[in-house]
Amino acid sequence: MLAAWMTSIPSVGFAQNCLQWEYRTKLNTASPSPRSSHAMAYDSLRKVTVLFGGPYGYYNNGDTWEWNGTTWTQRPTTGPSPRYAHAMAYDSARHVTVLFGGYDGSFKGDTWEWDGATWTQRSTTGPSPRYAHAMAYDSARHVTVLFGGLDDSSIIDGSDDTWEWNGTTWTPRNTTGPSARHGHRMAYDSVRRVTVLFGGRYPPYFYDDTWEWNGTTWTPRIATAPSPRNSHAMAFDSARGVTVLFGGWAGSYFFDGDTWEWDGTTWTLRSMTGPSPRYLHAMAYDSARDVTLLFGGFDDYDTDGYRGDTWELVNCANPCALFDGDCDGDRDLQDIAAFQMCYSSGFPVEPTCARFDESGDEGVDLADFAGLRDALTGPIPPPGP
Repeated sequence: MLAAWMTSIPSVGFAQNCLQWEYRTKLNTASPSPRSSHAMAYDSLRKVTVLFGGPYGYYNNGDTWEWNGTTWTQRPTTGPSPRYAHAMAYDSARHVTVLFGGYDGSFKGDTWEWDGATWTQRSTTGPSPRYAHAMAYDSARHVTVLFGGLDDSSIIDGSDDTWEWNGTTWTPRNTTGPSARHGHRMAYDSVRRVTVLFGGRYPPYFYDDTWEWNGTTWTPRIATAPSPRNSHAMAFDSARGVTVLFGGWAGSYFFDGDTWEWDGTTWTLRSMTGPSPRYLHAMAYDSARDVTLLFGGFDDYDTDGYRGDTWELVNCANPCALFDGDCDGDRDLQDIAAFQMCYSSGFPVEPTCARFDESGDEGVDLADFAGLRDALTGPIPPPGP
């Protein structure tokens, strides 16, 4: 069995992509409640992803959570009012997560910053109160960029204004660019030093256009793109130099569940299994661990469609070890719980269960449990050949 300790698991999905979605929700551990229209941002100084707010039905959450790659931790703190459809971005120069706007029964126009311990309200002047806007942090120019959204004057369609926050002042950028919209998404491409915008909605239209902001000019990028949609999620993968997009909705009874990547020239569909089709979820890129984190969203009109699941898009060149079902670097009771899930479900097609298939027979059975039992002895050595 000792040889199994050093055995890496082959990727599940499309090997040519060398990517796979990993289900990371642990059983019987604390995590944010199911929700949608929340916001997330990655704090590169403290190496945690910060989550705030979002509703479950008619109840707005006002809680702050952090994900360190293994565990969700709720941070007891006062701060912004419970709200949804706000936007957040991490200012890496000042080491704070910036939050603007949202809706809590009224349009919000407040600016808050989270330093890892305290929420501080910074400004009440700037963009008009709004929600369903988008933000991204431009690390080359040290400003948070905001575009669009719904406010009192554009409650049906959306606004088309561009603003920048430098940590002290919001500045309107008088420029032509994307048409008025809401529910679009943005991510900052630190390799090409542009903010990428995709999609959104201006009723009755859904958009499939791609724009880039270089700090002076919005430029439309003509390319074959994902289908028109809004309320998707995007994050920039700085290790691979691509903007990752997942999910969304375009007005039908069905949601999108596709994964796309934008390299500055081309949108590429990365076909793989992963999270259920959904919208109003959030994503952030964890640069310390080279993974894109996804949490929550809404995926079903017929049932309680609010999701509380955690997923990571991982590079399969860095596989998890055999029997480490939750990919957290050890073998413990959580891995036993994950084994039981795979054993009872008939080996669903997902990487978690593949990690228990020591025999390679595409099934999780009692023979594999013997291997897990023998492996429950402590930390896992790095996987290798």
